[in-house]
Amino acid sequence: MEAIIGLERRGNPELSRMCADYVAELAAAGREIATDIWLPLAPHANPAGLAQLRRHLSEPNPLHRFYAARAAASVLHKHPELRADLAMRLGLESDGQVRRVLATAILH
Repeated sequence: MEAIIGLERRGNPELSRMCADYVAELAAAGREIATDIWLPLAPHANPAGLAQLRRHLSEPNPLHRFYAARAAASVLHKHPELRADLAMRLGLESDGQVRRVLATAILH
């Protein structure tokens, strides 16, 4: 998803909802979820999408944590309540790249 040029400009509530539905379907089927799906999901996330994003901040796969943290950081202005989730995750995070994203988000 990150390789899709202009994705941020084309994001909208419908795309976000579709991504959240897709994540829910994949999770229910026990299938792999694209690690960067959080980037198009987060900007217009509904409560279910935000809940999925929060859960993936502690996913075993560090790439999910990385992209979930990046996505959460990008919407802190809309969802300041995510700051507490990011701060809690920072205290637990072992991956250096994820720690940097979390720390940067919390400081800004």
